[in-house]
Amino acid sequence: MTFGKTLGLAVLAMIVLPVIGQAQGLVCTPTTQIAVQHRSTMKHRAPGDTGTSEQTTTVTKMLAWSAPTGIADSKTRRSNEPIDDREKQVYTLEGDLWRVIVEDNDCDFHFELTTPGHSKTAPRVIVEIPQGLAYASTRENIIQELTANGYSLSVGKSITMDEPLRVSVTGYAFYDSAHYSKKNPQKGHSHGTAYVGTLWELHPVWKVAFASP
Repeated sequence: MTFGKTLGLAVLAMIVLPVIGQAQGLVCTPTTQIAVQHRSTMKHRAPGDTGTSEQTTTVTKMLAWSAPTGIADSKTRRSNEPIDDREKQVYTLEGDLWRVIVEDNDCDFHFELTTPGHSKTAPRVIVEIPQGLAYASTRENIIQELTANGYSLSVGKSITMDEPLRVSVTGYAFYDSAHYSKKNPQKGHSHGTAYVGTLWELHPVWKVAFASP
């Protein structure tokens, strides 16, 4: 599927489904409308085709990824096109899930992951599952898994695990330039908790598989 066609499907989903996030009683209306969210088109791309090549990455590798070239330019940071070849690539990542939150500004499910087996204070990366019909079943499965582990998901309230859940996720790489800082282009500012060590994310994510207990 071409990027233009993928973009068209994503835009159509935004038009058809303006209020999203309903699953197992969870209702979320974004306080910032989808059309005006930062780099919205990139964050709401349709899932990759079945035939899309996937690369395996790790939390350690993502933490070491350099910022995109030219990111100091404000026009680049606002771009709704890929600003780095990594943003065109689908990645699969395994990690330990320590925190989940449904942010009220965009209604995305935000995960913070460490390297498997590392402590809750180890450096983390963020992966996000957006709203939309294409992601509804994934979000539903996440809610069911969290419920089975004794966690109740609600908008704006973070869940912090005492013991992590092992998870594998698949999605596009995305540089969250809304949190860019000239002083620290790697980590940025106000990007998740203090443990998050990079502005690189997987976003959107459309495959989420939890390991068996």
